[in-house]
Formats: sequence, structure tokens, C-alpha cells
Amino acid sequence: MLTIELVNTNHLTFIDALHNLTKQELEFRDERAKKINITVSSFPYVKTVDDFDFNYQPTVNKSLIYDLKSLRFMSEHKNIIFIGSPGTGKTHLAVSIGVEAASQRISTYFINFAVLMSKIKKQLQSSELIQL
Repeated sequence: MLTIELVNTNHLTFIDALHNLTKQELEFRDERAKKINITVSSFPYVKTVDDFDFNYQPTVNKSLIYDLKSLRFMSEHKNIIFIGSPGTGKTHLAVSIGVEAASQRISTYFINFAVLMSKIKKQLQSSELIQL
């Protein structure tokens, strides 16, 4: 039943109906903000840690990845870097942690290392970036 019908049939008070509608609106806005954050983060695809096959990559420390998913490293002002051979899931894991951050409405941006280095070299050549 719709909220209005519940009020009209005395199954819901007007105050409760307003409370429910406000709650639904806030949930809708939160979900929309999450989707927008994920879209503007430039992820090559959307994956989660739960999508990762730890059986295929048994050398990946599952408990460490789930700890990274908690985003505790961000509150501790730490960085993470995934290093490994091609096909080991580095991008998948980086994207999944980024998606988690974007879902929590944390400003996130994904860039491939090779593209980042290319942009830095280009800016250094054009003197737009100060060399340290």
C-alpha cells in the first residue's frame, strides 16, 4: 500500500507518514550521491571486494584486503600500493576499495599509473608542475 492509502485507511498516522516519506527521501538522496561519486571517480569498471576470487589468487591476504576495505588506512593518513605481476587482481582490488570510499561519499579518483606518469612528464615539460 502507498503511504497516502495507509493514512486514509487509518493504518498510519500523518506524523508517521511524514517520517516515512522523509526517511525514503534521505535514502534516495544518499543512494544518488553514492552513484554520482562512483561515476565521477573514473573507475574503469565497478567491482567490490566480494567480487574478488581469493581462491584464484591464494597469495592475496584476504584479511588485509578486508581491513583496507574498512578504509581505516585513510583515517590513519596512510597510502596503499598494490604491486604484482599482471593478472593478479591489483586493479580489481584498487577499484573495489575506491568504490567503497566513493560509496561512503569520500571524494575518489582512479587513474592508471602509466597515465599518471605520462601526465606528470607532460606537465614537467610544459613547466606547469614544479620539480622537487
